[in-house]
Amino acid sequence: MDYTILTFARCGSNYLQQLIKQKLYDPSNPGDMITVPKTHFISEVKTEKMISVIRCPFESMRSLVALVLTFPESTKFNNTEENVTFKFPAQEYIDIYKHLIDNEAILIDYRDLISRPDEVIAYLAKEMNLEVKDVDYVNELVDSPDHLVSSTTSPLWNNIDYARHSPFNFKMFECKSEYDRAIEKCILR
Repeated sequence: MDYTILTFARCGSNYLQQLIKQKLYDPSNPGDMITVPKTHFISEVKTEKMISVIRCPFESMRSLVALVLTFPESTKFNNTEENVTFKFPAQEYIDIYKHLIDNEAILIDYRDLISRPDEVIAYLAKEMNLEVKDVDYVNELVDSPDHLVSSTTSPLWNNIDYARHSPFNFKMFECKSEYDRAIEKCILR
């Protein structure tokens, strides 16, 4: 496949990858499953064509904080249950969004992916010269012992105290600026 899904963490890449896998096919090889690799690291992109999901940095931060709070003992975060803090990786967010814009990636608004997945898939099918299968999406994504597929399912989602759990970072203004630039280039506008 000539595409890679490159997203910042917690932006819906698992869901997008599953939608593509289940709903798109190549008419010249209808039995072959379409698998588009995904990553959160620019250095791991091995294709010229990229697809990304664009999510507001404040929502991304909230999702990451929910993940950290749900698994405070995880070695991924180096926290203890009493002292859960998280520094939003703002520069990584900025770098990914600049890279996506500069390299003319196919950009999908996170809200459209969630609320209009069939329209997103139809657009991608046309762009990727594929066809859409007439099947319903079946959620195959499940939480694991140290990972939430969707942070909104966490009971902590509505109780996040940014001031306590994620020290304010002035780079968030630059994140928001890059988000605004990217959202203007999203499909389905």
